[in-house]
Amino acid sequence: MERKTWKEFFRDYDASGWKFQMGKEMHIADKDGDVYIVRWCIDDFLSRQDIFLKEMENGEVAIKNGYNGEWVILTNFDDDPKLYLRIYTDTPEYYCNGRVYVDEY
Repeated sequence: MERKTWKEFFRDYDASGWKFQMGKEMHIADKDGDVYIVRWCIDDFLSRQDIFLKEMENGEVAIKNGYNGEWVILTNFDDDPKLYLRIYTDTPEYYCNGRVYVDEY
């Protein structure tokens, strides 16, 4: 099983299909024209229905993205990375560019 940090995991993660509604749950970190930079917490990500976790026998945690994804051991699972999304508001249904930025945007 492959081993990755949160940053490495999100480098390969595709969030391009996600749609958003701006609301109280969005924590806007910055704004540039029609683009909001939204701070997103790891607990919100882990609560998604297409994210699966399992604890390994040695206590490490593995994560799987989607029903057909590969399991990956997170080497720094207990860290709380700062996640950011670029949310585009130029259409009625807000969307992101597909990237999840870790610790910086």
